[in-house]
Amino acid sequence: MKKLFIVLGMIAGVVVGFGLAILIINLINTANINDSDEPAEVIEATEVREHEINLSNYNTNIALTEAGEYQLYGDFTHLIKIDLPTEEDTEAKLQVTLFLNNVNIASDTTAIKSIHPSDITLITPIKTVNTITSTADTVIDTVGHLAIDGEGILTVQNHQADTGRGVAVLANNMGIYGGEVVLIGGATSTGAGVSTRDKYWIKGGDVTILGTDMLEAPVSNDALLPDIKPRSASFSLRQIYPAGSVIKVCSDDGIKVATYTAPASFRTVVISNELITPGEYTLYIDNNEIKTTEVK
Repeated sequence: MKKLFIVLGMIAGVVVGFGLAILIINLINTANINDSDEPAEVIEATEVREHEINLSNYNTNIALTEAGEYQLYGDFTHLIKIDLPTEEDTEAKLQVTLFLNNVNIASDTTAIKSIHPSDITLITPIKTVNTITSTADTVIDTVGHLAIDGEGILTVQNHQADTGRGVAVLANNMGIYGGEVVLIGGATSTGAGVSTRDKYWIKGGDVTILGTDMLEAPVSNDALLPDIKPRSASFSLRQIYPAGSVIKVCSDDGIKVATYTAPASFRTVVISNELITPGEYTLYIDNNEIKTTEVK
């Protein structure tokens, strides 16, 4: 009997020791997981509740925390944070519309950033000229949908030159509906005018997109609406061409549909406007014939 108690005691000791070892391993793993978790990005910003904003009056990041329309004016060198909490009780996304009235943003950080999946619309009123630039990884960055519309001019350019992502617009998906829109990626190996997690499309406007990374062209136009959606001529080139190069795109019957002096180096070109119809289009750089593509 004594031997039986000894054996049972030994078995109990082994079981307790095994359980303790498992507990210690779990605690270590939990600690490792917690240590590897990246902290959430914290962007310090001054909350602005006015919906008519002269950006020249602010010398810090600003945060917009209410849905609705905002009229923006002036010069700015910081970040506009769109901070609308996700509405879990409703299927409708919160929306922010920014009217750009001759806005000039030149930032060392991302210029416009939405940290929640809100829908953002940028509208350029007629006769306005708007420029948004940055030397950060992205110029405009949203985890939701971005729409660009209007009748004015909008240039978004990434000035990142050496390392980093160098993207002009990063969004889950994006639609361009009007205006003269120019999107230019940085000169890094991943510089892109547009980078979307899902897709982007062009339904209107006069659009030029330049980048140095792999070509990300807009999704195909809807054949059911041939008279509404402009088509796009997209070119992926074998080499990077320098800033100052003259870009010209002509149809197969010799009609010039676009001409542009590149303000930055580029390897990919997307041109979209109402002059582009089904057919072949040839890209010329400094009057040299470079590549021909078919637009369906």
